Amino acid sequence: MTSKRSNTASAKGRDIAPGVPAQKGKPVVEKVYNYRDGVPRGREFFSDATVEKFWSKVAIAAPDQCWIWQGDKIPKGYGIFNAAYTRLTAHRYVMHLMCERNLALREYACHSCDNPSCVNPAHLWLGTPQQNIIDMYKKGRGFRRARPTHCVRGHEYDSNNSVFDKRGWISCRRCRAEGPHGIRAKKECVA
Repeated sequence: MTSKRSNTASAKGRDIAPGVPAQKGKPVVEKVYNYRDGVPRGREFFSDATVEKFWSKVAIAAPDQCWIWQGDKIPKGYGIFNAAYTRLTAHRYVMHLMCERNLALREYACHSCDNPSCVNPAHLWLGTPQQNIIDMYKKGRGFRRARPTHCVRGHEYDSNNSVFDKRGWISCRRCRAEGPHGIRAKKECVA
């Protein structure tokens, strides 16, 4: 069940963050969802009291520096905020305020500073999961498995001892020659 309510940011007369003014005349659409889909709902999510509660938990620095979340955090360092009976990450709540609407589940609040505790609106951008992963790899933060230097039995992979299959997997020539049990069984002649 979805209902829509529309007004403008100038009618609200509230800044997104201290020193970050709301965009005047931009329409605001608030959707009210049921409790099962996990999306924020209703007017209380964007109320002045909720916004003040949020910014009271932020150490605000210069506009170009990270604004660190001082409230609860998950083990990976992202801030957690409870607003309108909804628990969400602090940087995602800032993105809700910046966009002046509820974000879809497939919309991510991505950091340009790579600091998970940062909630500075200037350091956040709206993206998709794919864009977030591409950004992660471009910055060298993705999981990249290093190429092994030795095989399971301890033989060094070098230019003479390495074999690559068509999938790009590496194997050891010496282990292949020795066979699955360590030493290739020699045929004994029975005379």
